[in-house]
Amino acid sequence: MCTRMANITRALPWALGLLLVGVVGLQTREAAAWAGRFVRVKVDVANLRIKPSRQADLVRLAHENEPFRVVGERGEWLQVRDSADESAWINASLIDGKPAVVVVRSVINVRERPGTGYPIVFTAERGVNLLVLERSGHWLRVRHEVGEGWLHDSLVWGPP
Repeated sequence: MCTRMANITRALPWALGLLLVGVVGLQTREAAAWAGRFVRVKVDVANLRIKPSRQADLVRLAHENEPFRVVGERGEWLQVRDSADESAWINASLIDGKPAVVVVRSVINVRERPGTGYPIVFTAERGVNLLVLERSGHWLRVRHEVGEGWLHDSLVWGPP
């Protein structure tokens, strides 16, 4: 019985090491899966924090459909950069991978169809977040609470 216990005791550190390697490998794969991806806020308002913790200081609020580029990950938190290249942390439960863009020009025209010759459906000002429904070349069909339409991708920041 003592020999059996000694064998288990010697094997335990090795088994724990394998478990740790597996967990670290999984976290690395998850981080690699997020890295460089664009995500969008899927809730009305989300807190952006200075550190990956609910107790960390608030950097600012992010609003529905605001896009971010993921630059890091720690547990359930993603480090993201916005259109101004400012960094913050957001809880992963508040985002998803649906494409969204933010207007980076003063005022843009959102048109009925892809092309400058089509009627304007609505205008959007700098900072307005839009959900992307489809792409046709350099044109994006987007949705906002005021309607849907098309805009040229050079007028917004978000996923390529």
